[in-house]
Amino acid sequence: MEQNIASEEATLASLKADLADWEVINAASIAAEEFKIEVYNKQIAAFKQYENYTEDIENLKLQLEDARLAMNVAYDTYLAAVKADNEVDVNELKEAKGVDELREAVYSNELYKMLARVSYGWDYNRAGIDFKDYAPLAENGFQWKGFQIASEDGNYTYYNYNNDSLYIKLEYKDVRILRVDIDNMIARYDISGKTKAVADCEKAYNTAVTATAAAKAAYDAAPNDAEKKQAYEDALYIEQNAKNNLEDAQDKLEEHNGYVEELETAYKLVSDKTLGTALEAAVKAYNEAVVAAHTEKTVTYFAQLTALDAYSEKQTAYNTLNTIANGSANSGFIYISLMNLLNNWAGNIYADNISWNGNECYYWDINTANDVLLNTYIKYYVQGNGLTGAITIDELIKGLEEDIKASEERIAELKDVTDQENQIELTQANIDGLKVKAAALKVKVDAVKASLDEKMAAYTEEPAA
Repeated sequence: MEQNIASEEATLASLKADLADWEVINAASIAAEEFKIEVYNKQIAAFKQYENYTEDIENLKLQLEDARLAMNVAYDTYLAAVKADNEVDVNELKEAKGVDELREAVYSNELYKMLARVSYGWDYNRAGIDFKDYAPLAENGFQWKGFQIASEDGNYTYYNYNNDSLYIKLEYKDVRILRVDIDNMIARYDISGKTKAVADCEKAYNTAVTATAAAKAAYDAAPNDAEKKQAYEDALYIEQNAKNNLEDAQDKLEEHNGYVEELETAYKLVSDKTLGTALEAAVKAYNEAVVAAHTEKTVTYFAQLTALDAYSEKQTAYNTLNTIANGSANSGFIYISLMNLLNNWAGNIYADNISWNGNECYYWDINTANDVLLNTYIKYYVQGNGLTGAITIDELIKGLEEDIKASEERIAELKDVTDQENQIELTQANIDGLKVKAAALKVKVDAVKASLDEKMAAYTEEPAA
């Protein structure tokens, strides 16, 4: 349960930081509840096979052993599938498909930079004109999103929660008024006037250089002539001023030419559809590479889910027989492993009073504390009359039907979610509910922990290799 809380809190943090796609998370949550309902219905169907069971415990225990062996084989197959899936790294698949390079091609695209800025509501001011309202972007047309991939048989869905797929929808605006504004702004920059000013300054500077050369020649011919010396110094001063004026004019012309270039470049971004086509192609190549990497990952992921379903079938059959064989023969009691209690307890009718009965079921070799958790069974006392046989099964079915109802209500809540804010609120409410259950579970588990600690201590060491 604490893992569930941690998972929900991680999801909440991602939603609040806008790092996860709420629609993908919502779809996955609905799918998870639907899977629960499917499992509950399987359990109910299995229990209904024994609704009228009242005797022949020994024969049932033989069936139980066969079911246990079948479950173990299915579990080993599932673990192998999990191992195979864990060995497939999506990041390595992305690297092999050149995703980083393709993403950089998108990031470095000037139209992408404009659209990214505008999508956040920021201005795109260039040389005195804001192009934001002319950006060729449809409403909500720029989103980094997650995605999902369905298996070929439609039985499973792979959810990519990371926002690493880019959705762009271009919509070009009428830019005729913008063109007029740009032309007016360019006129204000007076490029022709500044070009003429540079030419005039170049002429004045060249004249000054010629005058300085003449004054220097006269001074060199009569170095002791004070008038010629002063004339030379005056010529140097005039030349320097002419040079400064020329550089200022050149800088101003360069600056304003830069403004004009900015305006024309931005105008091209919002008006030239070939640039949009190029960006769409870059985005498409990137997205396809990302999806291809995740699609390759789904091969082992879907194999894992298939193995899990097969194991779930065998586990359901075993748990059904185990509940009847070990529960119905003890008036008023049903047994469940402490591991299941720790992981799955949800406040059902069998938790009114719990006490450890000291019995161990040595179905597997016990070598570790984890084995003790799996094989130490807790006695669940049913409050009121002792329930056995068909009555016990009926109560179990009722409990599962309540679980189905809860999942159906949860699905209804999820389907009412229409935006990220709703998803955040619902996720927070789910966390709060899980914490209440966790607190109640702790009270129950603490009651058996003291008597379990001594037993577990004997099995804390791993067996020798």
